[in-house]
Amino acid sequence: MKNSANYLLATIGLTAGAVLLLTSHAQAAENLPVYRLYNPNSGEHFYTKDANERISLARGGWNSEGIGWISPDTSQLPVYRLYNPNAGDHHYTTSAGEKDFLLNVGWRNEGISWYSDDAQTLPIYRAYNPHATTGTHNYTENKVEQTHLIQLGWLDEHIGWYAQTPTDQQQALKEIFAFEPASGRLAFTFYKMLGADYLFEAKDPAITEQGGTGTVGFYRVTPTGTVMITDANGNQ
Repeated sequence: MKNSANYLLATIGLTAGAVLLLTSHAQAAENLPVYRLYNPNSGEHFYTKDANERISLARGGWNSEGIGWISPDTSQLPVYRLYNPNAGDHHYTTSAGEKDFLLNVGWRNEGISWYSDDAQTLPIYRAYNPHATTGTHNYTENKVEQTHLIQLGWLDEHIGWYAQTPTDQQQALKEIFAFEPASGRLAFTFYKMLGADYLFEAKDPAITEQGGTGTVGFYRVTPTGTVMITDANGNQ
């Protein structure tokens, strides 16, 4: 799709929304993290609540950028995900009109990715790059990142949708993703509490697929955000 069409879809009518990828009954029952990845070849950022999809992309060469935000289980406002088979780009929108426009010009409907927080707790900002053909949009909860992109020439499309405040456990998981370079390829499971600290077990699905347990370590996170690699008892 040409940039002019991208700009048109960006201006059709933006409404607020947020994130929840319904990939399994287990995931649909919880408010789970939305993972953010980056393709260094195409320049596209990709967002998903599906840990398996995140791991698959990371194993395929995408860079993990950790957890973008936390989305509600459901709400009054869904966020749609669409795919451009010609440019190889994804787009996310709460606007049914924008979605229908993209479908009419050849994009593929990939359903509801997630939902916006009805309480409008944390804004997710949307920016548009008029000079790009892929990775034309960026979505972030980081206002500093949004401002930086605008200064570089991106167009400010303001708030795309809303996210929820992370729980303490979710915040601890965010710290692990920021700490561990290989986090994109690993599956993390909350293991137990150690006083006020959270202990997570990390598994490598590539090892599990070969018949192993897959466990590659345990990560202990303190209330101040310090991350330590430990054994199953939380000892370094």
